[in-house]
Amino acid sequence: MKRIAALLLLTACNTSSPITTSSEERAVQNAFENWRKAIIAGKADQVFYGMSSAMVSEWLFVLVHNGDDATLRKHRPRLSGQASDDLDVWYVTNKNRNTERPSRLAMSVLGSKWILDLFTAIFELEKARARVEYENIEVSAVYVDSLGATVVARNKVVQASDRYVMVYENGWKVDGHIEPRPQLPK
Repeated sequence: MKRIAALLLLTACNTSSPITTSSEERAVQNAFENWRKAIIAGKADQVFYGMSSAMVSEWLFVLVHNGDDATLRKHRPRLSGQASDDLDVWYVTNKNRNTERPSRLAMSVLGSKWILDLFTAIFELEKARARVEYENIEVSAVYVDSLGATVVARNKVVQASDRYVMVYENGWKVDGHIEPRPQLPK
């Protein structure tokens, strides 16, 4: 009987509720909501600074790797000196080794005004679509563990849930997006 009582107590203590309660979960949700609101408001700099350095690196790698972006072609000559060299070496290294998740960009690139200007120019072209997409999501759950956090956001239009990975990098930042899996026919 003692084992059953202990098991019931342990089960009651370990149940995970989708409603955020801990201060860490609230901090993650607030960071995500601020990022989402920045997208809706069209504030490119706040969107950029709400992304982890790894996510920015991945975004730039995909943009460079696709190779046919007019905005990138326009902005690339504006990066010069050490930052330009670091970008070239970083891209070649990742193209040959890490195409799934590239390594983090050098600080000379991440900290440059150039990357924010490039992001802003591309965001301006996409902000109307992004606004519609992010206006229609709401956070349904937040889970925090030792590796970071996951925000589950339900799309009110298509009734599907996306997941956003968050990491702590001088504050909580969006590190990735996992789209919902298609539902199997019944």
